[in-house]
Amino acid sequence: MTTRRATVRGVLAGGAVFVAATSAMLLGVGLLTDWQPAATLDPLRPLPADEPTAPSPHPIRSSDLDVVTTGGTVRGILTEPDGGSETGIVLVAGSGPADRRSLLPLARELARTGLSVLTYDKRTDGYSVFQRDFDLLADDALRAAITLRDATGVTRVGALGLSEGGWVTSIAGGRPDTSLDFIVLASAPVVSPLEQVS
Repeated sequence: MTTRRATVRGVLAGGAVFVAATSAMLLGVGLLTDWQPAATLDPLRPLPADEPTAPSPHPIRSSDLDVVTTGGTVRGILTEPDGGSETGIVLVAGSGPADRRSLLPLARELARTGLSVLTYDKRTDGYSVFQRDFDLLADDALRAAITLRDATGVTRVGALGLSEGGWVTSIAGGRPDTSLDFIVLASAPVVSPLEQVS
């Protein structure tokens, strides 16, 4: 019990020292320099409902596209500009269950900018709260990239990893035999998977 109290006291004392040091530093910066807070911006305002939105630069279409993986076939949706594209991207979902429709709004927005986009069902075999095989998920992402390239004829294919999908995308993009030309990480973890779950 005494050790626990000493530990709590030590943590509280350390926190108090941190707060005091940070306050002194900020006060010193304010008094010794001409520091001024950043200017405030005008608040954002929503567009009126009757204001027309800009037309999409690229009309888009969607179609089913299955991806053959080592664990079987997973369903996918290909969303692309009507005229096709030279660049494609596979969307790799973050943690938890995700199907091909989960990232469809993002896929549509990306397709409107001129990209061919593939979303696919995240496998449940080899992935759960207690077991996560990121190498297996990276295999799926690479198979999806190959499927996208074969189905559309795009010359460049990348992967966009969202959150936990950043690990998957990094693993897939780092392999010597990768089929990816580029990777994009959005809100990706900055620690290892083991550190994340501990």
